[in-house]
Amino acid sequence: MAEKTEEPTQKKLQDAREEGQVVKSELIIKGAQLMTITLWLWMQGPKLVIALQDTFGRTIDYVLLPLNQALWRVLTQCIEVLLHFVGSLITVVFFTTVLSGVLQTGFLFALKKLIPKMDALNPINNIKNIFSVKKIYGLFRTLLMICLLALVFFHIFRTYSRSFLYLPACGVDCALPLIGRLAAWLFVCLIAFYIVFAGIDYFFERYQLRKQLRMSKHDVRQEYKDIESNPEMKGRIRGLHNEMQQEDTASRVQQSNAVVRNPTHLAVCLYYEPEETPLPMVIEKGAGLMAEKIIQLAERFKIPILENVPLARRLMADTKIGDYIPEALFEPVAEVLRIAMLEREETLEAEVEDIEEVDSADETLPEKEEDIQASEDHPHIDADAQSTDSKEKESGANADHKGSAPDDLAKYRHFSDRV
Repeated sequence: MAEKTEEPTQKKLQDAREEGQVVKSELIIKGAQLMTITLWLWMQGPKLVIALQDTFGRTIDYVLLPLNQALWRVLTQCIEVLLHFVGSLITVVFFTTVLSGVLQTGFLFALKKLIPKMDALNPINNIKNIFSVKKIYGLFRTLLMICLLALVFFHIFRTYSRSFLYLPACGVDCALPLIGRLAAWLFVCLIAFYIVFAGIDYFFERYQLRKQLRMSKHDVRQEYKDIESNPEMKGRIRGLHNEMQQEDTASRVQQSNAVVRNPTHLAVCLYYEPEETPLPMVIEKGAGLMAEKIIQLAERFKIPILENVPLARRLMADTKIGDYIPEALFEPVAEVLRIAMLEREETLEAEVEDIEEVDSADETLPEKEEDIQASEDHPHIDADAQSTDSKEKESGANADHKGSAPDDLAKYRHFSDRV
């Protein structure tokens, strides 16, 4: 039999909890009950004494009544006192018991714990349970508590022994405070003992339960296999993986410089920054539905999408996510990045022009009206001006294009030089 040296897994603890095997100390519950009773006596004790005195006083008044009436009135008043005080005490103790159990185990309803086990009828197992470590510990704990409490109580009684000798001469006025003080000391000592021993008992119960639920390495491996083969668990893990993958895919597509597709069955995201990467990298790729997802994200983020069937196939077959492009694909990838850069610049320029036209629409409106009036008066001048302006715009656009193209492609010169 394999030695159980491994700590119980979370699944093992959860299964044991469903069967009712949880860490629970009875001393904590008893200590909580004792503290509740003590607090109740401290708060309701004086009222209870007054109610009892009133009951005894009325009993004397009922002496002159017929016996049946006197007994009925005395019984009614005693029941009222019991319902008011004892009923409240029972209610508070009940809720304290439930709360102290819930704080230890949480909300738990284990039906398996209520089912009787046939092993309990086996006399051999019963004999083993009598001499088990838990039973021996319980016996030793009880004997130790009795001995220590006996010593403490003996010291308290010895301290107040001289006062007891003068109680007959003092009367009730001295006896009640003395008895109350003595009872308070006894309850305080008893509660202190329960707090100390309850803490020790809780850690012992926890140690015993975890020791009982220890697993061998074979059990751990078998449990892992069971979890992996569970369809429900597989579905949950697959769902979490898909969510994480979708989030990563969106961020990678947004980071890419261009997307190469074929035309909808394959999609590869390329990323290149001369200051960060010596060569372009494949940061995301996919086929089928994944390719459609990448293309949709690229359209949303306005990433240039280029259709190049041979390049897309080669990138899918020869690279993995996070790899640099192979040397054989330097030229086609460089060409794709150049085109993507130009497309992105054209898109940005169009957006800037739209914004400028909107901003200057209100400012140029009066000037346009004056120009219309002037053109009506001098149509030949307006035509010459328009032809001159168109020529200047064409020459300026050509100059700008010729001068800015090398600057726009400077970002890819480093990569082109390496090619």
